[in-house]
Amino acid sequence: MDWYILYREFSIWVFNLISKTIMKAIKNIFLVLGILVTVSGCDYLDSEPEKKGTLEEAFASVNSARNFLYACYSFMPESSDHNGGAAI
Repeated sequence: MDWYILYREFSIWVFNLISKTIMKAIKNIFLVLGILVTVSGCDYLDSEPEKKGTLEEAFASVNSARNFLYACYSFMPESSDHNGGAAI
């Protein structure tokens, strides 16, 4: 009877020890993965923005002015009125 109690307590102790070890390992893995994800995102912020055109460049020639105007009108929604009226 005493051996059974000792075996049961020993097996509970081993199970708790293994559980704690596994939980520490899982916690460390998530910690390392979190640090790697955080550090790897730094290259994205170092990129330079695209070069935007100025108004002087937009109106330098007739073709560039026309392209600028067409680009402005390209963002307007199309009319859903089939009679030719304004959509607004």
